[in-house]
Formats: sequence, C-alpha cells, structure tokens
Amino acid sequence: MNKLKIFNPASNELIVEVDADDAASVAAKVTLARGAQPAWAAKPLAERKACIVRFRALLLERIEPLAHTLTSEVGKPIKQSRNEINGLVSRIDFFLDKVESAAGIETVMAD
Repeated sequence: MNKLKIFNPASNELIVEVDADDAASVAAKVTLARGAQPAWAAKPLAERKACIVRFRALLLERIEPLAHTLTSEVGKPIKQSRNEINGLVSRIDFFLDKVESAAGIETVMAD
C-alpha cells in the first residue's frame, strides 16, 4: 500500500507516514459506516448524546497534544491551534443544546 507522508510545513520535518487510501479501502470504509448506521440510529438519543459528551471530554483532556499535532501538521501558531479546538468544543456544546428540539417529532400537517 502507498504511504502518505505528513510533513511539518515550517521545518519540512517528516512527522509521520500513514497508509494512503485507495478506491478499495474507501469503499470498504463506506460499507462499514453504512452497516453501522442502523445500530447507531436505533440507540436512544440520550445514549448518542452521551457518546458526544465523552468525545467532548476527551478533546478537553487532550487539548495540548492535539494542538501540538495541529500546529506541526499545518504550521499555525500553537495559540491558534488551541483556539480551533476550543471552537470545536463550543460547536459541540451548541449542538448538544439544540439536538433534542431539532430531533423531536413534529407534525407539519394533520388531517
């Protein structure tokens, strides 16, 4: 399999090599995702929200290493990387706050 090389744009240092996807690997991932979707949709909303809350907590727990990875991969200042992750946390909070009203059953037309 081909390797994708990730370089730090500021230093040109090789950060990591990862397997590059090809058409077959992308198709396999799509098949897995489509296969998993019905089980995810069947979970109660509270359970799905709990998964997102856990993801949010992990982001905050790992903000420094994530920010350093982001900085090394795209060359932005570390402060901007931290702000980008904090912005993601804010967006997660917004959607967690709105999901119950947005996902509720609504009758548009009644007989």
